[in-house]
Amino acid sequence: MFRSYFHKVLSRSPKSLVFYDIETSGLDPCFDQILQVAAMRTDWTLADSRSPSEHIHMRARRHPWVVPTPEALLTTGVSPQELERGPSGHRVMFLLHEQLGAWAPALHLAYNGARFDELFLSQSFYRAALPPYLTQMNGSTRADVMRIAQALNALDPANVRAGIHEGRLSFRLGAVCDANDVGIDHENAHDALADVLATVALTRRLAEASPFFFAAALSRADKEAVRKALHAPVALRLRTVRGEPDVVAFCSVCSAPSNANAKLCVDLEFDPDDVLREEEDALATRLQAKDKRFLTVRSNAHEMIFSADEPVIADRLMAILVLNQSVEHPYLPLEALHRRALRIRGDAAFALRLSRAAERVRAAWPAPASPDEALYSRGPLARSDNA
Repeated sequence: MFRSYFHKVLSRSPKSLVFYDIETSGLDPCFDQILQVAAMRTDWTLADSRSPSEHIHMRARRHPWVVPTPEALLTTGVSPQELERGPSGHRVMFLLHEQLGAWAPALHLAYNGARFDELFLSQSFYRAALPPYLTQMNGSTRADVMRIAQALNALDPANVRAGIHEGRLSFRLGAVCDANDVGIDHENAHDALADVLATVALTRRLAEASPFFFAAALSRADKEAVRKALHAPVALRLRTVRGEPDVVAFCSVCSAPSNANAKLCVDLEFDPDDVLREEEDALATRLQAKDKRFLTVRSNAHEMIFSADEPVIADRLMAILVLNQSVEHPYLPLEALHRRALRIRGDAAFALRLSRAAERVRAAWPAPASPDEALYSRGPLARSDNA
């Protein structure tokens, strides 16, 4: 079963894989810039290809209005003099956009890409007046290798280990590579090309060490797989918190406002009677305050979302729920979770009130103070999301 599942998932993924990494002037995608980018195309053999037609590596000149943070310069080892050399940042984005477009359709993989690289990439394309969602258009999709490593450590800890950094569990790229016997170039850590090669080598190691769970984690990059899991009465979200696996059992209720790829959900740990009787005003107050009873799940962000009926995987995730139970967070068996989910799903009036409350909260968001912050709110490019 495991081998057939692995090949089934791979057969649904794009045949081309593009690994990429960026180094930036800081941590704010809206106001910092990409200073270095590397990308390499390969296939499911995960061969290390460095032929000119299969990889791209560029450094960009600093925009005149960008002041890099000292931490960024210390991390990347780039000197102030190097920042003033090379093509403009917009030129680099144009060349990168052109190359990624030529490689499409492809599965784009980065390490910690969902929370960092992808945000910078789409924002940088937007500022260069280019279609910003290239990694999600024309048959392409994206995946985060760090989230795959975290999921495999939770689901198959005997074969995939977490790293150690400064005495603590860590999923930094170098630490995870060391823990799983992946030889990498530590002297060039935080160089974009070196990090791409390390990510390729780590991905190869993860696929070899735990093929079934690798395929399961990779399949969550497919929006349809996540949507199918969200359709089940009880879904399970796997994340890593301070190096340890954390599982939340929840059920989806309604679509999030102005985002076809997001669902508003209710955490089944809490008694649903607390919110099912509430009016729209009270629900809006909870959403505004980020009440823990509610969560938003996106199907296009490579979140580890599985149905509670998923063979093998659901058993492992429920076992994590048992291990994580406490007086404040008691364990609920799957039957009790199903009963709560069905009560929520059976209340159409609650779903309507929650949807309207979410619309009100979104309408109250302040308008962007700068055009650089407007990618997700206005403008012709902002509305061109084909994902």
